[in-house]
Amino acid sequence: MKRFALLLSTLLILSGFVSPTYAVENGTSALGDIKVVAPQPAGSRTPFCTAALLSEYILVSAAHCFTLNTGNEDSPVRTEPYTVSLPGVDASSDDINTRVKVMKIVVPSGYDNIWKPDQGDTRTQIDDIAFLFLEKPLVPNYQIEVATQFEVRQLKANHSPVTSYGYGLQGKNQQDNKPYKITLNASKRSGNEIVDYEKMISLEEVGGSLCPGDSGGPSYAEINGVTKLVSDTVGAGGCRGIEQAESIDLHTLVAPYLELAKQEWEKYAQENKIIYSPILAFNAIELDKAQKKIVAEAENSVAGLLVRRDFESTCCHHKSSNMFLEIKKGETWSVLMPASKVLFSSPSETEVGRAFVTAQVPIGSYVRWHIFAAGAFDYYGQPEKISIISIEEAQELLKVATDKAAADLKAKLATDKAAADLKAKLATDKAAADLKAKLATDKAAVTKKTTITCIKGKLVKKVAAVKPKCPKGYKVKK
Repeated sequence: MKRFALLLSTLLILSGFVSPTYAVENGTSALGDIKVVAPQPAGSRTPFCTAALLSEYILVSAAHCFTLNTGNEDSPVRTEPYTVSLPGVDASSDDINTRVKVMKIVVPSGYDNIWKPDQGDTRTQIDDIAFLFLEKPLVPNYQIEVATQFEVRQLKANHSPVTSYGYGLQGKNQQDNKPYKITLNASKRSGNEIVDYEKMISLEEVGGSLCPGDSGGPSYAEINGVTKLVSDTVGAGGCRGIEQAESIDLHTLVAPYLELAKQEWEKYAQENKIIYSPILAFNAIELDKAQKKIVAEAENSVAGLLVRRDFESTCCHHKSSNMFLEIKKGETWSVLMPASKVLFSSPSETEVGRAFVTAQVPIGSYVRWHIFAAGAFDYYGQPEKISIISIEEAQELLKVATDKAAADLKAKLATDKAAADLKAKLATDKAAADLKAKLATDKAAVTKKTTITCIKGKLVKKVAAVKPKCPKGYKVKK
């Protein structure tokens, strides 16, 4: 039992970490492709990381490639000179004279290049992005659109294809200094639970993977018919000679950091008197804000409406584990439903896999995985907020909400009318009854007989009539 508990605990710990990438395993050649660039120490023929053009003057790569790993929170930007080759070249034979100098490297404030997975410290993958400003245009007039965070949310939800590029290894200890690319499907699960997954994307490493040397490499996706830059690679599991079931790689989105790039670039360009055309990539800043505003307003309007969602746990869990999807109600978590299926990639060795379930859940609610084995471990996944995943879904949900509100109003009006009609009928019926009673009273009063006593000498006679009169010769007794 102790050995079983240790195995499960180890799997749970390791499943959250994706090692930094140092090329592409089972990829295809990207020679001559404008979408990928090789940065190197000046004069070197071996790319140590990968990058991509954001504009003619700006590259995007990974922060851990260009900062010092001091072992503590001080992670200064490296000061050695760097150059970048023309896009898509063979870095071992390109004309070094065509390379362009890197003049400035910008990383997010507070970035920590610390990678100690054995101690549970993987901060190097938080905000792991760098922007490189060049001495002169690498590709004059180059422009690329950037995918917004909301657009990436759709990629994840739909498991859409994403193409990644890298100059790293092609297999264990195999590197030819040429660029390669591979298309993998976007994943809803994170490769590192300490990162903000709204700023990240993972890809399922099925049929191939990214490798050491691919760090900083770009990923692209087609969104509404337009190829957009999505992210830079920060971690992957390929080319290590160890096949890992259900592996994913991890990438930092470019969009959340465009504001930083824009501010720093404008300052740098002004200081160095650089004249440049408007940068298309920066348009994603305002588009991202607009999309978030629209979605936030829509989510407020449709909060509580049920949507169908597919959920999958992180890898890896033993087949004998109990696997439940939980939902948060108020401050309390309760079981929503058990896993409907579990997929295992290597049952002969570890018998581990991932849990899947499809459920109807309210917009705005939170769900999480609870996976445990009695006497072994008790694991809770990161809470996931149920959000709108596309403008189309927002429109559909708003229509549902509007139709429901209209139906509710119609029902209320019908109820109010029925109540008013009943009240009016009761009032009319009461008035009619009162009138009938009055008429009856009046009629009774009109037709009521009165008795009088008439006398004539000693003779006495009583007369009863509506209007009694004494007979002739008689008079009314006073």
